Amino acid sequence: MGVSSRTVQRYLLTPHFRERQARSDCGKSLLNPYKDYLLQQYNRGRRRVKDLFREIQKQGYAGSYRTVTRYVRQLAQAQGVELRKYPTGRQLPKVVDQKRPVLTARRAAFLVLRQSEKLNAREYKLHTLDDINLA
Repeated sequence: MGVSSRTVQRYLLTPHFRERQARSDCGKSLLNPYKDYLLQQYNRGRRRVKDLFREIQKQGYAGSYRTVTRYVRQLAQAQGVELRKYPTGRQLPKVVDQKRPVLTARRAAFLVLRQSEKLNAREYKLHTLDDINLA
């Protein structure tokens, strides 16, 4: 269920079931307005997180260094390399940021269990496997 055993115990001790609250930020990040710039710089070969962090701070970024590090690490993983271990002598493929969310196990279970008439168009496409290339 994605909750700790202690949370389950606390729920069992309460007289009423308290609905689980969704994330308050709804997936919004302070980094979102700067991701295109970071991706562009990364693909140009500028991969030092400290430099990228300072640049977006000058542009108004108020988030943490760690958030920028996580994002740059995701970009490196998309290329199949580790941070600070970039291969020399070969050209790495360009990284493209996916605009749609990844299909996780949780989202897949949601699509399977939800009634098909309650799905939106994109979810219905995924549910019927029209959007997935199985080849």
